Amino acid sequence: MDARRRCITITDYGPGIARDLQEQIFDRFVRIPTGDGDRPRGWGLGLYFARTLLIAQGGALTLQSPIHADPMTPGSCFVVKLSIAEEPMANEADDDAGVAASVAFRVEVPKKDEYKEGGVDDGAPAAD
Repeated sequence: MDARRRCITITDYGPGIARDLQEQIFDRFVRIPTGDGDRPRGWGLGLYFARTLLIAQGGALTLQSPIHADPMTPGSCFVVKLSIAEEPMANEADDDAGVAASVAFRVEVPKKDEYKEGGVDDGAPAAD
């Protein structure tokens, strides 16, 4: 990765995404069945919008799955590649210029059994 690009990886321990579906999940309105009998959730637009916006800004969004050796929790890894502006934005102070370019992120979602009881408290009602 060169000095003008940064990478964010998001890794989980879920069921993984079948290889034949990995490019399709970035298409509009595509929802992948979870395999647990429930119908797919969401609108099938999140990954489409994310990839479209990143590409428009000179970045990329890719997927690697499976990512872990454990067949019970193969997981997936989404890689976000960002282009960093060559010049600071007009409203940035000179002494702060380039600070954002030096930051890299790594987000790892805990295994299912590591989630706290009750899930995330985001104010939304719990799903059954």
